[in-house]
Amino acid sequence: MRSLMWTVLIATAVGASLPADAQTRRGGGGEVPPPGVRTDPSQDRAALEARFRERFRSVVRERLNATDDQINKLLAVEQRLGARKFDLIRRERDVRLNLRKEMAKKAGADESLIAQLIDQSIQLQKQRVELLESEQRELSAFLSPNQRAMHMGLQEQLRRQMEDARERREAGNDGTRRPRRPGGNAPQAQRPGSPR
Repeated sequence: MRSLMWTVLIATAVGASLPADAQTRRGGGGEVPPPGVRTDPSQDRAALEARFRERFRSVVRERLNATDDQINKLLAVEQRLGARKFDLIRRERDVRLNLRKEMAKKAGADESLIAQLIDQSIQLQKQRVELLESEQRELSAFLSPNQRAMHMGLQEQLRRQMEDARERREAGNDGTRRPRRPGGNAPQAQRPGSPR
């Protein structure tokens, strides 16, 4: 399930640049069942994975100028390492949140717990570097250095989008919202002498 989750997350991140019509042509669309009609969850999951896998192929082919053989090998690596990546991202996020929560207590913070969380954070970062090195060794067998660098950029884009989604979800849970100007734009500083 986690390998599927990683495939979907990557496809979502790298597929964001595809036009809507291209996504439909390449499997990004799909018929929506009528209201009240129940579908088989296993079939839905398989269809979702197939659509996002095709979107992944399209964007990787475009951005990395990759061949079909390279894309197939890249997908195999992503599926094999995806569960570990997803688990590391989740664990690092949990450690950061717990550390932030404990430090917010200020004078009442548990120093031993903070030290433990720092150690956990360091260990997780080491694991992430080891996983990155392992992944790069595998990718170097069929991708050029330039293609590997572009792939790393796509992964960083994915990580940022995951963090943004988490922050939006947390902001929605606690009822806070960032102030925005009419029309959806972020608030801008007023110029001196401008009316308030």
